[in-house]
Amino acid sequence: SELAWFNGKLLAFDDRTGIVFRLKHFEGVSMTKPLQAIPEHIVMEGDGIAGKGQKHEWATVKDGELYMGSVGKEFTDNDGNVISDGNLWVAVMDRAGDVRHEDWTANFAAVRKALGCEWPGYVVHEAIEWSPIRRQWFILPRRVSTEPYNDMEDEKRGSNKVVIASEDFSSIQVREIGKVTPLRGFSSFKFVPRSDDSVIVAIKSVEVEDEQRQTSYITVFDVDGNMLMEETEIPGAKKYEGVAFAHDWS
Repeated sequence: SELAWFNGKLLAFDDRTGIVFRLKHFEGVSMTKPLQAIPEHIVMEGDGIAGKGQKHEWATVKDGELYMGSVGKEFTDNDGNVISDGNLWVAVMDRAGDVRHEDWTANFAAVRKALGCEWPGYVVHEAIEWSPIRRQWFILPRRVSTEPYNDMEDEKRGSNKVVIASEDFSSIQVREIGKVTPLRGFSSFKFVPRSDDSVIVAIKSVEVEDEQRQTSYITVFDVDGNMLMEETEIPGAKKYEGVAFAHDWS
């Protein structure tokens, strides 16, 4: 559900098992060797003392550590009752492979408040990056809703918001990029290398369960809200959940 460079390796993250894979033979357009995904770590949900792998949705590097997070929303039943808050935790891995778990409930609540989506409203996250140059968190939500969660309606709660938060989430700005297309929400993004973290390439994806339809769009914009490339459909009718540059620019 994400791609990220860490420790000189391009990693991919599975949102069902919590496995972190190292990718090999991904370079170039015409590869002479088949792509390989080699399991390197398993990250557990919540505080780490769980029988379920983390539902990875985003990953980013901050101060030499890999931050791996989930949707940032409580898991609820159809009546809105909270069943689990494991997706509000973030796993942090150091360069030796040791993992600690941080409770980000307050951070995600601050983002909800800034977006006007406090409980029972919600925000779903799949795209969060740390900017080492600006020393800020950049958050591009997949879903933004002032209404309680509903399986069918959730598909139409896409977002055009960009949230910029200070390191401790005490100061938060919200900007808009283009117009809202309800079915489209951000699934991944990266800062364009050598742009001083001022230009973003992002993926927005669509999932329509009734029609068994998926598709993705790519777009480029700057952090001030100026569109540099309009949302353009990626051929192939697939949901892309990660974007990365083929070289580690960190």
